Amino acid sequence: MDGRDTSGLDMKTRRLLIQIAFMALTVCNAQADTKATAVLPVDAAFRSEVSKSGEDIIVKISISDGYQLYSERFRVIETSEAGSTFTISMPQAKKKFDKALQKEVGYFTGDISIKLSPTTPAKADILQNVFLEAQGCQAVVGVCFPPFKIALNKSSSGSTSILEMIAEKFKF
Repeated sequence: MDGRDTSGLDMKTRRLLIQIAFMALTVCNAQADTKATAVLPVDAAFRSEVSKSGEDIIVKISISDGYQLYSERFRVIETSEAGSTFTISMPQAKKKFDKALQKEVGYFTGDISIKLSPTTPAKADILQNVFLEAQGCQAVVGVCFPPFKIALNKSSSGSTSILEMIAEKFKF
C-alpha cells in the first residue's frame, strides 16, 4: 500500500465527518440519559385505581418503569377519630440491600394489587377520612419521594363511589 486515499475523500474531510458523527452520537446519548433520568411527578410514577370486592378495598398501583415502592412503607392513615382498622394484604416483595439504609428492604415494581380488609364494620362515611400511605423512589437516579397518600373514597369506574358501595352493603 502506498498510503494514498482511495475513497475519494481527503484527510480533512474524513476528520470532519468523524467529528460530526461523534457529535451526533454524543447528542443522542445525552438525550437518552435525560429521558432515563427525568423524574416523574408522584401521581404519574405511581398511578392508582381503587375498587371494592365484597367488604374489601382493592388498590391497584401501576408503578412506572425505573420506579419502585417500598413494601415496609404501606400503612392505612385515618384522619378522623372513628378508630376503624384494616389489615393490608400484598404480594411478595422483591428484596435488595439498600446502601443508604444499610439494610435489606422489600420493594415492588410493575403492577401490584393491595387488599385492605376492614377488621371492624366500616361506616359509609369513614372512607372520606381513610388513606393508604406509600413511599417510593426513582431507582435509576436514586430520588425518593416523601410518603404520599392514596384516597380510598374514590372509585376507578367513576359510576359508583366506594362510599355508595359500602353504604349499600351495610344499609346505612
